[in-house]
Amino acid sequence: MAPKSRSPAVADIDARPSRAPDHARENQALLALVTTQLDSREVLLQRIADFAMRLCRAQSAGISLLEHEGEERYFRWHSVAGRFANLCGTRTHWSDCPCAVVLEAGKPLLFTALSDDFPVLTPACAVVQEALIVPIVSKGRQLGAIWAASLEHRSRFCREDQRVLSEFAAVAGSALNLVEARDHSRMQTQRYSEVIAVLAHEFRNPLAPLENAFQALQMICEDRAPQREYFAVAQRQIAQLKRLMDELQDASRLDHDKLNVDPTDASLSEILADALASIRDRAEARGHTLRLLSLADDLRLFADPTRLTQVIVNLLSNAVRYTPDGGEIALVVEQKGMGDARCVEISIRDTGIGIDPAVLSRIFEPFAQFAGRSARGWKGDSALGFPSRSCMAARFS
Repeated sequence: MAPKSRSPAVADIDARPSRAPDHARENQALLALVTTQLDSREVLLQRIADFAMRLCRAQSAGISLLEHEGEERYFRWHSVAGRFANLCGTRTHWSDCPCAVVLEAGKPLLFTALSDDFPVLTPACAVVQEALIVPIVSKGRQLGAIWAASLEHRSRFCREDQRVLSEFAAVAGSALNLVEARDHSRMQTQRYSEVIAVLAHEFRNPLAPLENAFQALQMICEDRAPQREYFAVAQRQIAQLKRLMDELQDASRLDHDKLNVDPTDASLSEILADALASIRDRAEARGHTLRLLSLADDLRLFADPTRLTQVIVNLLSNAVRYTPDGGEIALVVEQKGMGDARCVEISIRDTGIGIDPAVLSRIFEPFAQFAGRSARGWKGDSALGFPSRSCMAARFS
């Protein structure tokens, strides 16, 4: 708390004549701040300080945020524009800072003798003629203050400056809450991803010896058909578990921007063969007919064969899952474009339930799932009998 004996010199800003508002510049500043919402807290608050200085015609402006250290409270010059920009990061104790007086008063104050009333600030603020300070309060929380300083005798603040600074104080309060919520969400997502990555890694450890054990048992029971079939089922399920673990780890890498794509010279025929082999057992178990409609010659692509195979397998897996038993699934390869613009379009077409056109724009959102049209009583309505279609493209090497 500020000493009760201290009574800083403040002026009645309402007694001064006020200049006309410049709503055009103010609106431009607020619109510019909207585009900064996704930036870091430092960038966002610095932009607010910059605009506050310009619109209030001050020589310096800044945002001082309240910090706690045990029982003590401090104000840190978090963002500073203009003359005192070199003091950004400076910290002042609550009892030595005019921002504390403003928060205690709960209203804007215009200080006219800053260095006399707050001696700690004298080395930095001896040239300040007056300082207009507005509290930043959001959802009942005192977050700090936004201020503008005049270093010229002829430059004096008025009610319009107070109104503008109050507007920016509200923007700063909302921005701080938004950034805090965003950072908390990112931290929670990162922790979740780390847990998933650890679990995926740990789950993979017992799969290798388990797979080896089944292979050994299958060799021992080579002349026993029923047992061979059981072991084959077990091995397919282990392979499926491995794929699931890989997908979980990929999801974690995506969250941390660590998913690598290594394009190289690759064979399209090999990529397609690997993808079809990965889902053939599941397709046959549901009585699906798989068809490959490819080009006559093997093409060389500039692509990551592992990732491209993974994408095709994911699309084929969806087709197998959402196509009624006994359906048809086609993997179609077509050449598009000419010259340097040539590319290969790979399409998966099926007689499944399809995707509602209303949600197509959201299908690439992480973990997005949508209920398709009912497969019961479905009848193909396209010339080829394949109403559902997914595709991708890769360029030639």
